[in-house]
Amino acid sequence: MKNKEIGALVISLDFELFWGIADIGDIKSWEKEIQKVYEIVPRTLALFEKYGIHATWATVAGIMLENKNELYEYLPQKLPQQTEEIIQKFNFEDENNSIPSFMLFGQELVDRIKNAVNQEIGTHTFTHYYCSKQSSNTQDFKNELETASLIMEKKGYGKCKTVVFPRNQVSQKYVSAMPNNIRIYRGSISGFIDKIKKKNKLIGTIIWYFDHYIPLQNSTYSISKVYENGIFNIKLSRLFKAYKDKYRFAEKLKIKRYIREMEYAAKHRKIYHICWHPHNFSTFTEKNFEQLEELLKKFGELNKKYGMLSMNMYELARYIEREID
Repeated sequence: MKNKEIGALVISLDFELFWGIADIGDIKSWEKEIQKVYEIVPRTLALFEKYGIHATWATVAGIMLENKNELYEYLPQKLPQQTEEIIQKFNFEDENNSIPSFMLFGQELVDRIKNAVNQEIGTHTFTHYYCSKQSSNTQDFKNELETASLIMEKKGYGKCKTVVFPRNQVSQKYVSAMPNNIRIYRGSISGFIDKIKKKNKLIGTIIWYFDHYIPLQNSTYSISKVYENGIFNIKLSRLFKAYKDKYRFAEKLKIKRYIREMEYAAKHRKIYHICWHPHNFSTFTEKNFEQLEELLKKFGELNKKYGMLSMNMYELARYIEREID
């Protein structure tokens, strides 16, 4: 594998509409931001096409459904506790106060992703299932992935091969519970920041935050670190932090930090994996797209200069699999 090292930019998006915020967000306060996603997704796809970007869209399978009636067809008779709590929050039984349909069901957006070039549709579970809640268990998680896979195939989005764990709540026992069709997931880099987080979450989070602006940890890695006992762990390097006006004095530092990491990956034939949520761009939309385009434009330069590739998660796994064979 050593002679087959490549420099690659991997992008994954956690596509979840209100499913991913239901446990912490208020429907009314998020309505405008979720509505904006219907503009952001097509615009992101257009930008990806402009710069030849391949990406994985880890999509909550509930988004692929048409309405609450179809949702109930796929829900198990006995709901997991956390799923029941979220469904109750949608107020389906109260027509006057029920959640607007567009906040949960966005099949038109998934169709756009499907019809775009070089885009992979992965899963973000069926209902945005968390693996670290007290009520969580591996069987419910496996059922979530099996249902998500079934929905994807029935809706014409292909066989599900890739999962992104909601809130990146990854543990080995849940990785072991993944159904056989899913062999690719997004883990995290076990650097010194992660080790500090495990000892002191607050201090670790502060250091993690500053690492977005000043270089504290190298977050690129070799493809030789991806394949583990038949499973592909395509680790996350960097969350693309959305623009914040109150930190505008530091925003240029942030983008320079991302660009330098990506340039390091290109020069040293490493993987640089970034992610974000489409709804992160709902506030300060123009600023966020300006920053994203600056990053992607730089990728184009690195592609020409160093041969850096753009690969979605499945493509990177297939490349490694071919080299192993």
